[in-house]
Amino acid sequence: MARIDLFKYVFLIIWVICWNCATTIKQPSVLSTNPESDWTTHHPKSDIYYFGVGYAKKTGNPGDDQATARARARADISSQIRVHVTSVEGVFDSSVVSNGKSSITSRYQGKVTSFTEAVLEGVEIEDTKDTLDDYWVKMKLSKKAYREKSNEQVDHAKLIASDAMLAAEKADPVNKIHELHTALEAIDGFKNKLLTYKIGSEEVILNTEILRRLRQVLDDIQVKPAVSELVVGALDSLPDTIGFYITYQNTPILNCPLTCTVSNNEIKFSPPTERQPGFYPLRVSELKASAGRINVTMSVDFPKILDDLKNRGLRIPSGSIVLSRYKPSIYPIEKDGYVESLINELLNSNTFSMATSADSADYTITCSLTINPNTSILQSLFVVNGTLKYSLKKLGYTQPEEKHITLNVKGMSEDIAVQGLKKELVKVAVKEISSKF
Repeated sequence: MARIDLFKYVFLIIWVICWNCATTIKQPSVLSTNPESDWTTHHPKSDIYYFGVGYAKKTGNPGDDQATARARARADISSQIRVHVTSVEGVFDSSVVSNGKSSITSRYQGKVTSFTEAVLEGVEIEDTKDTLDDYWVKMKLSKKAYREKSNEQVDHAKLIASDAMLAAEKADPVNKIHELHTALEAIDGFKNKLLTYKIGSEEVILNTEILRRLRQVLDDIQVKPAVSELVVGALDSLPDTIGFYITYQNTPILNCPLTCTVSNNEIKFSPPTERQPGFYPLRVSELKASAGRINVTMSVDFPKILDDLKNRGLRIPSGSIVLSRYKPSIYPIEKDGYVESLINELLNSNTFSMATSADSADYTITCSLTINPNTSILQSLFVVNGTLKYSLKKLGYTQPEEKHITLNVKGMSEDIAVQGLKKELVKVAVKEISSKF
């Protein structure tokens, strides 16, 4: 019995000593024994708030350190809002993503940025911690405030879009496109479920409805050429009936802005202007036969928004006409070896075709070659001087166009120099004549 009492007494003494030791252990100044409660190492989570944590290495300037920590905490909250906006509130309509991703993404990110900055005005400091080396700050933002701001943004976008849709109903065809584009821009980036809208008794998704209307208006604008293809004679001027009819639902569009593109720059034309309601002639001032078949495309122009419409995969109203000119025919009046050599080179350059007679030719040509009999020698090379005179007469004209070409050519012998002179004179003449066509 005494032994049991002694055992109880010893056990009681040991228990008292252990309890005293446990209560005197020093706790860390920053880190909690419960890691989940330390927001400097475990990011806080809440259903009510967005939390942001920021810190700064101490520099000896408390004001700067605190400002740096607050900026990082705000950036932390901002990143969470951006992710939330991207994953929940803002997505792209599938019909838009395939074509217009880059430009729409840029504009959408701008919306997210401005929205985030506006929401961050409600951020508050929740807690701070001061350690030996760092300054920490925890900030919070009410999720309720975020949702209210989000709804405000959506309502504002829907108001702009609906106003633009109403304006489009009363506008001319070209301005319809501009108004509907304004409506579409206003709601870019918001999720479909947030964009429900009542038109009369029907509930629609705004971006889907606006895209449908845009496509419909663009499809109803037609650009039709007066002729689809025209081959012009070598010496003929182009008729003033070449042009395009521009209509909307079969009604002429007046003062329609147009842009013209060509497949070859060897055609010169004046900008199209309306000659009669809905008809815009193509006034071509120069069309060379050497240009071949030229595709001329006329499109309705939408300044400032044309690229964006294309990026969205929308059809731009346009029409095309193919123009070409027959190669002019040529015939030599005098038939000698030298003029035939010149003719052959002109035919090989694809500038002319060969006429069967002088009467049927678009152009007739004569030429003569004069070689200076006085040959000089320069550094053991023979130098020969000569002049080519050619006369090119256009059908229906009485006065021909006359040209003189004079060259000096060197050679190892007089014969080689003369042959070289003849070839160079022909080469220069062909280049000069071809440049006119």
